[in-house]
Amino acid sequence: MNEFLWDLWLILQPIVLLFVSTVGPVLVAWLAYRLTQVLKIEDEAARRDIEAKLRDALHQSAMNAAKVALARLGPDAKTAELVSEAISYVQAKNSEAVKSFGLGPNELTDIVLSKVPEAMKLVGAARGILGR
Repeated sequence: MNEFLWDLWLILQPIVLLFVSTVGPVLVAWLAYRLTQVLKIEDEAARRDIEAKLRDALHQSAMNAAKVALARLGPDAKTAELVSEAISYVQAKNSEAVKSFGLGPNELTDIVLSKVPEAMKLVGAARGILGR
């Protein structure tokens, strides 16, 4: 039986070697491709995570800007003045996020305007606590 298997191996050896030498590199290339895809997904996830953090920082900065503008100008200030003051604050304190997202004055105005009512509530609540 061993002789038969040895003879069979001698006959099939060139075919097996040809198959392995052909399929081996293809298998390695396929594995490398899949690994590259997985790493790209991780890089994509990291990029999305960074963008989310920048977006959150931008919105937090806009909220802080609205509060600072209200504190500087007072609650009776005109909305345009508040927005202008807040936009200046956001551009000064969070310029990286503004540049990263390519935000212009219109987009910054929208973001700041969305934060003004909440900031007014907070400032009003603070005044009530302080008795002013």
